[in-house]
Amino acid sequence: MNRILIADDDAPIRITLKKKLEGWGYEPILAENGEQALEILTAKDAPRIAILDWMMPKLCGVDVCKSIEAMNMSQKPYLILLTQKDSKQDMVTGLESGADDYICKPFEPEELKCRIEVGRRITAADDKIHNYAQNMESLAEDRAKQLIHCDRLAQLGILSAGIAHEINNPVGVISGNAQIMTSLWKDVSVLVQKGIDENFGDTTRLKFVQEETADMLRGILDAASRINLIISSLKTFCRRGSEETIQPCMLNECIDTALVLCKNTLKYTADIVCDFDESIPHITGNKQQIEQVLVNLFNNASDALSSIGRGKLTITTKREGDYVTATIADNGPGIPEDKLDRIWEPFFTTKGEDKGTGLGLSISKNLIESHGGFMDVCNLPDGGACFTLRLPVAKP
Repeated sequence: MNRILIADDDAPIRITLKKKLEGWGYEPILAENGEQALEILTAKDAPRIAILDWMMPKLCGVDVCKSIEAMNMSQKPYLILLTQKDSKQDMVTGLESGADDYICKPFEPEELKCRIEVGRRITAADDKIHNYAQNMESLAEDRAKQLIHCDRLAQLGILSAGIAHEINNPVGVISGNAQIMTSLWKDVSVLVQKGIDENFGDTTRLKFVQEETADMLRGILDAASRINLIISSLKTFCRRGSEETIQPCMLNECIDTALVLCKNTLKYTADIVCDFDESIPHITGNKQQIEQVLVNLFNNASDALSSIGRGKLTITTKREGDYVTATIADNGPGIPEDKLDRIWEPFFTTKGEDKGTGLGLSISKNLIESHGGFMDVCNLPDGGACFTLRLPVAKP
């Protein structure tokens, strides 16, 4: 803001103005003609105030003003025309060209100082408005991206719920048939054993059937049961929250559900250690939203641990005063210290563009805070990151 351009083809005037400006605390930049002045004023780091002589070679001061005006710059410099032309028509011509002020020679130094001060205040206000407009535009863009992302999440939730419903039917058939086969196996196994005893047919295959069928049927039933559990968790997770779903719930159960949803991801990257305090009280909240936060944290931990091949994920719950606390800690590479304060910012991510949107932690923090809770993160001394959730105990 202290840099001011002096454009005048008269060397003594340039030197005089330079000394005056330096005495007033400004940093003068000199140009000998209008062409140089225009080049300086359109550079990336241009001064915000310029004193232009009207009569200059190559481009006069009025032509410089017209050129600047035609560019429609987002941050136009404050232009002061300095000239011996003192008629009213000359002043009108100068101001219409795009100049912001007009000073006739000879002039009093104090008058120029005051005119420059006016220009400094105006450009400062202009810069403030410009920065505010940029921030609002950026905020609006961020909000638009968040809405698009949330809409996609909602559509994904509806789609996932529909898929879960469709899977229910064939899983029900598999489970039902496996139960019938299990109930019939006692009778069939007697016949198989008789065939083995009487050396009827391929006894090797019959022995395999006799030894493995019961285990295979139990495996089918266990797998069907796990699929039903995943479907149930997915339906619960995808169900839209509302005021009616704000109710007492157990944080340990939310963690169990989130682990089921993330099981396929975590099984390749993490050895999971759960240290739950089974005596912790209920919290009041939207169970689906809390599970959404936990799913995001577990997936982030899985991504971090995959970078070292495989690691450990430790989940701990306990009561601390009026809060129930959950810590999710991994022994991965941790978060760069210079990025710890930025991970909550929307669209900031330490992952590649193909792996993260940068919205997960921002949304998660907002959800926890909307429950009256807190969400923190730190790096562990031995490596890895630790996220802490604190949610208020349900009131009796």
